[in-house]
This record gives sequence, structure tokens and C-alpha cells, in this order.
Amino acid sequence: MAETLANAWLVAVLAGVHISAGALTMRFIHLTTGGRWGDRLRPSLTALAATLPVFLALLVPLFFVLPVLFPEWAGAEPEPGSILAKKSAYLSITPFIIRESIVLLVIAALAIVTVRADRRGTATPRLGVIGLLTLTLAMFPFAVDWIMALEPHWISTAFPAILMVAQAVAGYSAALVLDAVHRDPPEKSVARPLSNLLLALIVFWSYVVFAQFLIIWSGDQPHEIEWYRLRSTPFWTGVVITLALCHLALPFFLLIFTPFKLRPRRVAVLAGVLLGCQLLYLVWLVAPGAVHASAAALLYPVGITLTLAGLGWKTTHV
Repeated sequence: MAETLANAWLVAVLAGVHISAGALTMRFIHLTTGGRWGDRLRPSLTALAATLPVFLALLVPLFFVLPVLFPEWAGAEPEPGSILAKKSAYLSITPFIIRESIVLLVIAALAIVTVRADRRGTATPRLGVIGLLTLTLAMFPFAVDWIMALEPHWISTAFPAILMVAQAVAGYSAALVLDAVHRDPPEKSVARPLSNLLLALIVFWSYVVFAQFLIIWSGDQPHEIEWYRLRSTPFWTGVVITLALCHLALPFFLLIFTPFKLRPRRVAVLAGVLLGCQLLYLVWLVAPGAVHASAAALLYPVGITLTLAGLGWKTTHV
């Protein structure tokens, strides 16, 4: 029971981090580059980013159940000479807690400083550059510790970057949905760049995900392909097909047509579909390698629904 609850808790909290960290990433990008899309979405991105410290704090209780959550390396001593033994200096309980305490504090501080600067109107391009670089550096150990460590034999130097791109898609999609709910539709001069950026993010995410698969497939290393083998069962293959259709084929087909781009309400509905696909993708990343994932499967929708409800409530009170 403890294993099931810990796994479900991790997925639910990571769903919140996925969206709010992505919103913070997009806010940093706008501060750095400018653009009408970011001027329009600033309230929504800021409101979502403001929830990030809350979700990061909800990861702290998992420090007390690390042997349950990561039994392969935190629950037992690794065999001498094994891959886990070679990683023991990194994958052990005390270094994990120290490392992630620092990472969570840094990311939370970035969110707090950025939200306060936005509210005061003092956010600058310098904040965007420093914030984006710092967030990128912090997200690398975050991705390794909370997701890749579930399958400690697997190695991918590209995974943290892929996760950040996925977060950007989720955060941007959520901001589009919030904007459509709380504000009047934007003018055509704003609607077009909003849609164009959504299309660019979709294509970029698809590219980096496929590039990782292609590199691992061509390398044909047993400890790498095992990660994909676990995700090649009929159920998870169905998830991949769903993502390919709903996260790439459908939005790409719709967003290449200008009339659709200039209909913000329809784009917001599409953004809602993409947000759902990103949460499904997150489950696809975490669940196959997690302990007792099948038992926690019924709790995943419940946890993610509560996360979305919390996000919706919190963003209306920021």
C-alpha cells in the first residue's frame, strides 16, 4: 500500500511541476526575447509559475519513503561491480536528499523572484537570461533524480532537456487555456504568433523525443533499449499511438492553416488536448519503470485530477 501511494503521489506532484515549471520556462523565454505572445500570456504564465513552489514542497515528504519509491538503489545494497555499484556515490539516500533539497530551493526561489518581479513590473531581460540558464541547470538533476532514478540502469544525457521541452509545451498550453477562460479573445495580430509558437513547440518536442529513440535504437545497447522495451507492451504502445495522433498529427494539420490559427477559442481547445497529452506522456515516462505501477494505475487519474483542480483554484486566486 505504501508503495502504491508513494508512486501515485509522485506522478500527481510531477504533473503539477510539469505545468508550472513549463510556464516559468516560457516566461523566461519571453523576458529574454520579447514578443506579443508573451505580453498577452504574461498574467497566465505568472499565475501558473506562482504555483511551482507549492508543488516542489509536496515532493519533500517523499524524502522519507525513498527506499519504497526507489527500491533498486535506496532499498538495498548494490551488487559489487554492477552498474548500480558504480553509481552508488550519486544514487544513495543522503546525497539524494542533499542534492534535491538544493535543487528544489533554487527552482522555488526562481519562481518566487520572477513572480514578484512581474507583479512589481520590474522583470527584465537579464532576469530572463539568468533565470533560464539557472532553471536549465537545476532541471538536469531534477529529471535524473525523480524520473530516471526509477530505472537506474538506464542512461540518457538528452532526457533532462527533453523533459524541459515537454514542460514548456504543457505550461504554454495551460496558459492558452487559462487565457481563453479569463479573457476576451486576442486580436488577429496576437492570435497568429500565439498559434505559431504552439506549432513550433509541438514540432520541437516531437523532434527531440524521436531523436532520442533513434539514437538509442541505432546504438542497440541492452541497458538502454530496456527502457523502451518496458514501454512496448500493447497498452503503452497504444499510448504512443495516441500521442502521435493527438500531440503531433492532429495539431500539426490544424495549425498549418491560417483560418484555424486566427480562431483563439479553437486553438485553446486544441491546447487543452495537448495539455492532456502531456500529462499522459508524463505517466508514460514514470509508470512503466515504477514499482507497483499497476496497482497505482487507478490512482493516477485521481491524483492528476486533483492537481489540475488545485492549479485551477490557485491560478484564480493569484
